[in-house]
Amino acid sequence: MSVFLSLLLALLVVAGLIAASRLWFDRVQRRRLVGQIGIEVLAARHWRDGMGLLLRALEAEGYRAEADAPAGAPTGEKLLRRPGGSTLFVYKHGTAYTLGPAVLREVERRRQETEADDVLLATLGSIEPETLTQAVRLPVRCLDGAEVWRRVEPLLDGPTREGILAEAEAKVTRPRQLATLGAAVAGLAIVVGGSGLLAELPAPSPDGTPVASSPLPAGARPAAKASAGAVAAEAARSEDPAARRAALAAALIALPEFGTAVWSSNTTLVLTLKARVDAEEAVARACTLAERYPELREVRLQIEAGQDVRWRRCG
Repeated sequence: MSVFLSLLLALLVVAGLIAASRLWFDRVQRRRLVGQIGIEVLAARHWRDGMGLLLRALEAEGYRAEADAPAGAPTGEKLLRRPGGSTLFVYKHGTAYTLGPAVLREVERRRQETEADDVLLATLGSIEPETLTQAVRLPVRCLDGAEVWRRVEPLLDGPTREGILAEAEAKVTRPRQLATLGAAVAGLAIVVGGSGLLAELPAPSPDGTPVASSPLPAGARPAAKASAGAVAAEAARSEDPAARRAALAAALIALPEFGTAVWSSNTTLVLTLKARVDAEEAVARACTLAERYPELREVRLQIEAGQDVRWRRCG
């Protein structure tokens, strides 16, 4: 992986993480917080205000509230008229309500007393799943706090809505900032990790000169060593860094301790030991070449013997 690719990947990761965090905090978390805060604001008002807002919202669905409550109606009941019938509206103000199946028996009794066709049960609290399941089999429609908020939110006055939005924004600001910082750290880690990989992966020399030698057949080794010695002697006098690296690799292969010498980068030389060769003795032997190749003192030697890998320097 090149440095350019590492940077590009880091930028893509950072951009993707920031976009995902923005989507999560701005679309999901902030909307959830707006609903929670809005329900609390409604619950803090008088029950008549909350009930009145919901009745106004229900007018858009075709319901019209009668001026007077049904006879014997407890607090929070209204009889609604709609095309084709009547509906008993039952409103439970406050977020502490968790309506269980028992409430269905209560509203069904009141429906029969008022001779309404069905019931609309609403609360700023929550409704148990079992209650919702049983309500489907009865003429009862249920609205929990989230459903109530969805209907009344557009009817709130401007300052109240702005205050709710500002409070929700304040609660998501810090988590969103931390997520952005985490995205930047992830991008930096990719750059650093990519740079580390660059030093370990095989790479050609800048001018395309081969930097690796593969083992030759046993019969060809003496001639190869002689040829490598001649090439090394000529390249050792060269000022071209690529040629000198190639010469150094050839000189190391000529030593009996090493099978291959491969440049994985301009500063890392991978040496493969032959069987039953002591790594420290082989390194010491290799470092004697530093008299002819001073740059060997700046090179990191990666010594590989089977699964065992060591790193050494001659300097």
